[in-house]
Amino acid sequence: ETLNIAKAVEGVYTRNDGGAHDGLRIAKYLAHQDGKSWRKLKYGQTQSYLDAGGKMLKKDKKQARSILSKPTPRDR
Repeated sequence: ETLNIAKAVEGVYTRNDGGAHDGLRIAKYLAHQDGKSWRKLKYGQTQSYLDAGGKMLKKDKKQARSILSKPTPRDR
């Protein structure tokens, strides 16, 4: 029986996630810039930051790369 590598790494970040991981990192950065804790945001608020992060990845790649070069903000 062969090991199915795709199943073995399920849930692990890969470059094939469509930018979702990078979009989340940008969303957390934007929330942090607004002085908000990502963990305390309600669903509707997180969605707006996620949408903004996704849009930035598509339309403003230079700024997105700049944000992604910094460490992801950590909530306390």
